[in-house]
Amino acid sequence: MADFVAALMDLYARQAYPEVQDPVEIVLETELPQYDDLGIDQEIMRKHLAELADRTTLAESSRNPKAESEKEGKAKGHYQWLTEVPKTKENPEGEGQPAFQTALNRGAHYYEVRGKRIPHWILNARKHNDPTKLSKRQQEALFYADVFQRKGTTTEKGEGYEHGKLQEIMRTGDPDIMNDVYLNHWHTDPDQAVIDNARRSFY
Repeated sequence: MADFVAALMDLYARQAYPEVQDPVEIVLETELPQYDDLGIDQEIMRKHLAELADRTTLAESSRNPKAESEKEGKAKGHYQWLTEVPKTKENPEGEGQPAFQTALNRGAHYYEVRGKRIPHWILNARKHNDPTKLSKRQQEALFYADVFQRKGTTTEKGEGYEHGKLQEIMRTGDPDIMNDVYLNHWHTDPDQAVIDNARRSFY
């Protein structure tokens, strides 16, 4: 009986206080079952996604969750999300939503579709707009939420890919595709230095 009560209390805590749950699991437990048709064990998918996340942090911030850049757009955190919209010829006023706020919205989506409250760390981050104030695990969860929902990562089946690019990464762990996703779907404007750094990070 005591075990049953403890299990009920644990279930209640997880529903009432979503911040106690591992945020990475919120995303992966929602996404991965959709890709059972790849014929790959979920643990292999997780291993390959973890490699993608780790190599991306290596390329973006040398694995520093507190990294900051004062360049246009003020990139911050493990994955160097832009916290401001850069001013460009096409957007001289820097109007629109910064990439970090988009990532937070994408992270919140996974709680909403599972009928859970959006955790305080996401709600607070919408206000402080600073990825460096999040834990490493929270930043990793936002990376997964962001990359799964970025245009082209899971829907682009051309360019020689039988499945979407992210599906191919989950299936094979191919560093060529990781590098492709990073340069074409993650980084905002890769110059030669970024391309060279990506090659060092993903291979």
